[in-house]
Amino acid sequence: MKLRKLSWLLMAALLVFAIGCDSGDDDDDDDDTTGPSTTEPVLSLSVSSLSLGSELTFKTLTMENSGVDTLVWTAAVDEDWVSLSFEEGTLIEGEDPFELTVYGSRSGLDYGDYSATITFTYNVDETKTCRVTMNVPEPEEEVLATYNTFTLPGNQYMYTDPIELPATGLLGFSWNLASWVGDYSLEFIVLSETQFQNYASGESFDSPFHVLVNEAGEYEEFDTGTYVEGQTWICVIDNTSHGYSQPSDGIFDSATISDFEIKLIH
Repeated sequence: MKLRKLSWLLMAALLVFAIGCDSGDDDDDDDDTTGPSTTEPVLSLSVSSLSLGSELTFKTLTMENSGVDTLVWTAAVDEDWVSLSFEEGTLIEGEDPFELTVYGSRSGLDYGDYSATITFTYNVDETKTCRVTMNVPEPEEEVLATYNTFTLPGNQYMYTDPIELPATGLLGFSWNLASWVGDYSLEFIVLSETQFQNYASGESFDSPFHVLVNEAGEYEEFDTGTYVEGQTWICVIDNTSHGYSQPSDGIFDSATISDFEIKLIH
């Protein structure tokens, strides 16, 4: 009888121990799944850096409030070549991510690598940053036409065959001044075929590219611009529009040009 009573007591003790162990396991699982809770707005960025490479002019990133309530943010950049589609805004808990466009301008920059930082400020004094990098490639020059040597007497002009541009870029010239007679200047002008017809007939025109050369070989450029692939242009070397008069020795003002090249810079 005593042995049976002892057996029941032992079984009861084991049952209590087992229930206690199960209860402890349940508490640990709850702690693991609940985790810490967020009580304020939190700014999340889709990326911490953006690269525009050597060709892209913009990229986008997304922003969202991964915390609670409403997040008010502002953004600032530390370089002038970077700009943003928005510089401030609000992000509400649970809303879809907000898309921000980051622009990079290569205008006026020397070739090389550039970097900038976008600083996002939220919750008054909290910040996050995104680094932006960009490359400005060294311009490539493509020679469209070459003229070895020519002499252009005063009161005359010569013109090239029509040139159809194979790409988009800035049209330019290079030359060597082999000899010069007189004190006047020479003009290099680029015209469309239609403009050239007007030029040849004496009508007025606007030249999108105009280089004026003096007897020292110095030059000044006017109205430079980008030329578009597929356009057709004629280069005019003009020695007629500078008020020439025949010197007493009977020699007109003239210039001899060598290694004259028409280039496309892109």
